[in-house]
Amino acid sequence: MSNLSHLGYNETVLEHDAGNDWFGVSTGETKWRNRLAKLAEQYPDEVKCIVKNDDGSVYYHVPESFVTVRKPKQMNLTEEEKAIRAERLRAGRKT
Repeated sequence: MSNLSHLGYNETVLEHDAGNDWFGVSTGETKWRNRLAKLAEQYPDEVKCIVKNDDGSVYYHVPESFVTVRKPKQMNLTEEEKAIRAERLRAGRKT
């Protein structure tokens, strides 16, 4: 599958109809295509790939319990904590 961001198809859409216990997820974004494919491998009875389009986009049914909407975590780090994390990151990138 190709990455479609160069064509402007860089969106992900969630849909849910009352009464369904699943969400429809349509995406052309590589990040979400990969995540959905991995979930489908891990949970084949629950996450279903409905369509793989020729343009690389996909459409999945995902259980309602798999979908959350939440506020991102806010981290208030001191300068010392930031420096420690930055050093840990640099050290990890060297290996």
